[in-house]
Amino acid sequence: MADIGAGTGKLTENLTEAGPGGYAVEPNDAMRTEACRNSWEGVIWSAGTAEETGLADNSVHWALMGNTCLWNQ
Repeated sequence: MADIGAGTGKLTENLTEAGPGGYAVEPNDAMRTEACRNSWEGVIWSAGTAEETGLADNSVHWALMGNTCLWNQ
């Protein structure tokens, strides 16, 4: 699994109940740091966006975006 735009990991936490491991991709350093304090088993956190996840092609069976907002600043 891959949680794209994972924020602080609210959806990620629920996804780990379906099975261990996966990826969480979040562009915001502060949110990713907060999420890493929980460090759910087998979840690999990384910096990235929906357009550039940094994940290898075909590395997950499914990817989700729970509640992601995109905007131009």
